[in-house]
Amino acid sequence: MAIEVLLNVDHTYCYDLESFFYVLIWQCARHSWRKSKQGLEQPKDSLLKRWYTGNYKEIATYKQGNMEAGEFEHILMKEFPPYLDCIKPLCRAIRDILFPYGKKGLIIGTPQDPKTLYDPIIKAYEDAISLLETET
Repeated sequence: MAIEVLLNVDHTYCYDLESFFYVLIWQCARHSWRKSKQGLEQPKDSLLKRWYTGNYKEIATYKQGNMEAGEFEHILMKEFPPYLDCIKPLCRAIRDILFPYGKKGLIIGTPQDPKTLYDPIIKAYEDAISLLETET
């Protein structure tokens, strides 16, 4: 669930994009280990557990902290199985689009013009697909 939705802010198009992004991270970090043929074990204590435990305000605060650049890298590096390293650049790009930095830190909110988010996110997916096609 999007951060501002957890904080009871009216729903906008941005929150659909943000929620889809969380599903991508969740699938990579939590469910893809079963498909790994590398014999590696999934981390026992997932950092993502706090995405679904606690009250909405606590979850929103934790998610927002996870979207900070340092925390985000820590999640990606620890939670994704190695065979999904190829997806990390896409996740980084989407995080940078959805959560840019301003003078006061991470910016949370919805740009007025949907193209501000849709166009770069579509490009990020297209770039990721192109990269995957060249690697296979």
